[in-house]
Amino acid sequence: MKRFLFFGLAFFLFNNLSAQDFRFGLSFNAATSKVQSNFSFPEDYGIFFKRSAKIGLLVEKKLSKRSALGMELLWVLIEGQEYRYKPASYWYTTRAGGRSGTSGTIILTDNTKIHSHYIGVPAYYRFSLGRFSIKGGLQALILMSLDIEKSHLQKGVIGAETEPFLQYDTADKIPLRKYDLGPQFGLDFRLSKHLRLRIDYFQGLTNLYTDGGEWQRKNRQFSFGVDYWFGRKSF
Repeated sequence: MKRFLFFGLAFFLFNNLSAQDFRFGLSFNAATSKVQSNFSFPEDYGIFFKRSAKIGLLVEKKLSKRSALGMELLWVLIEGQEYRYKPASYWYTTRAGGRSGTSGTIILTDNTKIHSHYIGVPAYYRFSLGRFSIKGGLQALILMSLDIEKSHLQKGVIGAETEPFLQYDTADKIPLRKYDLGPQFGLDFRLSKHLRLRIDYFQGLTNLYTDGGEWQRKNRQFSFGVDYWFGRKSF
């Protein structure tokens, strides 16, 4: 339902914005994203880029021959993953076979996956240099839906054998803020009057975790895509 409302609102706004120096279009982008941290992790802990995407509607107002102001209304998918693999020594005790104990290792595996869906509203200034254009501005993100999967696994290793020591999986819901805001910069190339290739980078400034203390998480996304512009005007 929220997605239908999003596209309905976009159609209403774009249909009622008609002026001589406005033009409208569609944008389709593949992307890679991660939820970065302000902490320095050891070698056994990593934060990884995951596949993401954004699609939506465009509007631009021409200011001069080389410049324009623009705004987009996008559906934005941002995903991230954190993974930890850490062996740790322990002392295993047993009464079987008359052993009082033996040393071994616990292997800890933590895996967190974040899937977040946003409405994105970038506003930017474009400056054109021939077929190339440079864009810069701000993007606001409003959280529509969120799914976080967090799993934890422990296994004990005794000598050359591996056997479960303690093993469990959990699916936790971690509270995230409902909004994000940050700069977005891009470069595009005009293929024709209607088509442009584009590359963008977004850096969120909002700490997404509401209960993480000093441990911060921020969105980060690189995207590559194509814009299709309607009408006969070429900016």
